[in-house]
Amino acid sequence: MCKPISKLIGTMMQYYGDIRLSQHAIKAYAYAQGIGIGEGLSDKDMLILSSAAILHDIGIPQAIKLHGSAKGEHQEREGALLVPEMLEYAGLCATDVIERVTWLVGHHHTASLSDSDILLQILMEADYLVNLAEGNRPIEMAQEIRDTFFKTDTGKEYISALFAIK
Repeated sequence: MCKPISKLIGTMMQYYGDIRLSQHAIKAYAYAQGIGIGEGLSDKDMLILSSAAILHDIGIPQAIKLHGSAKGEHQEREGALLVPEMLEYAGLCATDVIERVTWLVGHHHTASLSDSDILLQILMEADYLVNLAEGNRPIEMAQEIRDTFFKTDTGKEYISALFAIK
């Protein structure tokens, strides 16, 4: 991956100033990388997906501050406002990349859109894997989530292996 990703990770960690949120983002990034590679994404799509995974929850602190809640719709809205500046700071200045990452961060809780967008689907699968492992979703739901939401072969392989689903 390219140097801007390293800078984006550092920027994300500094912005959060919180180990739990930073580690959540790093785990989502790692799963998104694995799924994206497994699904044969192009280099450009991998750059977009990686950036979105790193920043997917970046709106949480501002959502809590402004709305008193980290509810999905609030973090999507507030996160999308922060993404362009963070990407530019990291050296990712291509307009199409900025627009695409901003859209992904601004919709990463909108499951109805994932059917028509492979990058959003992968981002959401990566986030589900982390949320299940961190206890943010009941582990008992892993099979149902796999069977009803996961669409990528790699994502299905990961969730099945992690949660011992047959």
